[in-house]
Amino acid sequence: MMPQVSEFILAGQRTRKLLERACEEKLPTYGLRRVEWEILYYLACIQAGDTARQILHDRHFSKAHISKSVENLRTGGYITLDEDDDDRRCLHLRPTAAGRAAAGAYKAVREQVFAQAFAGVTEAEWACTCGVLAKLNANLNRALG
Repeated sequence: MMPQVSEFILAGQRTRKLLERACEEKLPTYGLRRVEWEILYYLACIQAGDTARQILHDRHFSKAHISKSVENLRTGGYITLDEDDDDRRCLHLRPTAAGRAAAGAYKAVREQVFAQAFAGVTEAEWACTCGVLAKLNANLNRALG
């Protein structure tokens, strides 16, 4: 089983590398770092959990990356920070129109990369893979606490 597991991990790393390469071509257009672009995409796609704490939990970026990125996104006009109605210490990160446009561009890059990575994979194969990944992520989350 180990050779297949290592191939699985390598496929994920290679997909990530391809995504990074594709992002490098587009990032200068927005003046963003890749982590900032990913945070914008995250904020544009979620329904709840729009705080730095939730990004830390869900995306596993470092606190320093999130703090610096949030400030850069705010000063760049990509997000606004809104106080929570119940807890003034809690700030909600909301993408602006410019932020949503940048997130849309990141989504297009992701879709292009994933189309390359998953070319030839059938719906049934993809459904099976998603089931395995869900179990793998649940196991890893449980192990990480």
